[in-house]
Amino acid sequence: MINEMLDRVLPPKDAAQLLGISLTTLWRISNSEPSFPPKVQISERRTGWMYSDLIVYIESKTLRGATLR
Repeated sequence: MINEMLDRVLPPKDAAQLLGISLTTLWRISNSEPSFPPKVQISERRTGWMYSDLIVYIESKTLRGATLR
């Protein structure tokens, strides 16, 4: 489990970098994929994603996080 002190809101640029995708792809996935973590409102005009939510998402999409049958 991720230490709560490390959990922070990542702005779109940092979230895209963490996921290894472009900003355009980040917005496309966030608006179309139901399993993608919800956005967090930082201020009136800024949104981001919780670091811990993105890590859980990455783990769910990788073999390490996949359940073997």
